[in-house]
Amino acid sequence: MYNYIKDEGASHPLFIFSTDNSDIYKVEFFPYDYNSSFTKKLYILSFFPVARSFYNYDFKISSTIIHIIMAFLETDLEIALWYMCSPDDYEPRVIHIVFNKWFNVFSEDFKDYSRSNQIFTGYDEESEVFYISLIYNHTIFDKERIEQEIDLAKTSIENLKS
Repeated sequence: MYNYIKDEGASHPLFIFSTDNSDIYKVEFFPYDYNSSFTKKLYILSFFPVARSFYNYDFKISSTIIHIIMAFLETDLEIALWYMCSPDDYEPRVIHIVFNKWFNVFSEDFKDYSRSNQIFTGYDEESEVFYISLIYNHTIFDKERIEQEIDLAKTSIENLKS
């Protein structure tokens, strides 16, 4: 795992780390309020390379991102994380599969957390596919309520697209 820093000046939780190859990554948690009573502690998870050298696979990148997610969730049990791979992402299906593998590693230590996955198609074009994951503490939120909230959030996203 790489050492990381939290950017205290950011308006939302933001973490930055660099790799042995001098790649720089950001992991961000954006508060997302779509007028739901479900949680006012819903965050959109975003991670991406700021500068990348494209050397060989570096397993420490994924372990660092997983650690950052775990540390963030430990700050408040009522936090739920939303992660979406959109058609604008490079290889969204592949990214979604990688994210699910990371969750499996994460859930070995965080047994009170569950993941709900959904796939939905776009609004005008049938080819537009969105992959959604929501990570939540199942001792606080029940799965049926989570599914309802995902539907509300999808409606919110659809409204943004129109």
